[in-house]
Amino acid sequence: MKNRKNDFQPFITEISEEDFRKLDLKGYRQVRKYEKSKNVYYFDWEMVNLNDILDQNIQYLLSNGWESDLETLKCPVTVAVHKCNGPEPDDYFLDKFMNRFDGPKTYEFGYGIEHLYSTRDYFETKEKGYWRVPKREVKSIYRVYLDKKYAKFFRLKHKQVIEPWPYSEKEPKPDTELHIHYELDEEHDKWIEVARYKVEKSEYGSLTTPVDENGKQIVPEQFNK
Repeated sequence: MKNRKNDFQPFITEISEEDFRKLDLKGYRQVRKYEKSKNVYYFDWEMVNLNDILDQNIQYLLSNGWESDLETLKCPVTVAVHKCNGPEPDDYFLDKFMNRFDGPKTYEFGYGIEHLYSTRDYFETKEKGYWRVPKREVKSIYRVYLDKKYAKFFRLKHKQVIEPWPYSEKEPKPDTELHIHYELDEEHDKWIEVARYKVEKSEYGSLTTPVDENGKQIVPEQFNK
């Protein structure tokens, strides 16, 4: 385990998965409960083991089976613990994006963050996605390096093949690609094509159109009525 100090406290702790699990850290999250005798709902704090949260997300990535999930397993997991981490916290993490669905918590997990940046006020990622915690609220930050065994266990179940646009057109547009999506038939151990798309790129973005095996646009049935 080693610590890499920043200009501001707290510091980032780089740690192996094995050593992180030995810490046996606990966190707290706000949950909605129902009191039957009064027929009312209320919010209360529930303790969770951060090792369990880590397990759940590793298993999700393994079962999901996208190429991006394998890359995520190769990145360190970022864990932030709040200064008020306790049974009845006076303060907690409540980011309008990160906590939109799971509510207030005294911990935050970040996956697929290759580089964690330390700015004046935040620990955050500047890559794809969004993950940010205010330094003034953080007690500790961990960068957990997962065991390499997960890459060996991982089985690809979904894949995308990108090719130059192969169909002839009167006026072919530049930067046009054919994207073919496949899913693994695990019972017969073979790849099945499930969709293909024409992707036209430009300086303003990209236009994605579903097409058939001949490159013709697929029009939803309701528009044919």
